[in-house]
Amino acid sequence: MSSSPKGWARRLTVVVPAVSVKITVFLQDLGRFGELNEEMARHFNPPYPARAAVQVSALPRGTDVEIDAILVRR
Repeated sequence: MSSSPKGWARRLTVVVPAVSVKITVFLQDLGRFGELNEEMARHFNPPYPARAAVQVSALPRGTDVEIDAILVRR
């Protein structure tokens, strides 16, 4: 199974009735950082949540993107 940064932000903002304040994205290919920036701009409004992107060698279940988010209830 392969995944993409595309769509993850939409799911995070629709599913969770909260404000994202910190997002850590683990990517197998840091070359996809541009894709990540595009998705952030598309699905979040300023002020954008704090964010870190980290390249990792492997993730569970064969995915290439994993997200850890800290949220504050609205």
